[in-house]
Amino acid sequence: MENNRSLQIVQKGASPPCLGPRGVFCRGCPGWPAMRRAASPGGPWEGSLIHCPCTGLSVRSLPREKRS
Repeated sequence: MENNRSLQIVQKGASPPCLGPRGVFCRGCPGWPAMRRAASPGGPWEGSLIHCPCTGLSVRSLPREKRS
């Protein structure tokens, strides 16, 4: 997984529960790590907005050329 500079925060929110020590997945959600991989460059959801309805966190993967 790439560092946080590869993500643009669209809406601030707490860390999703699936990233916690117990890795609790919400019903109907593939989990934040899976969504982030899918939205990363080369993934099937490349550049898509990913959102955690539980915490409100929304991010978008940045294209490689826009990363700092």
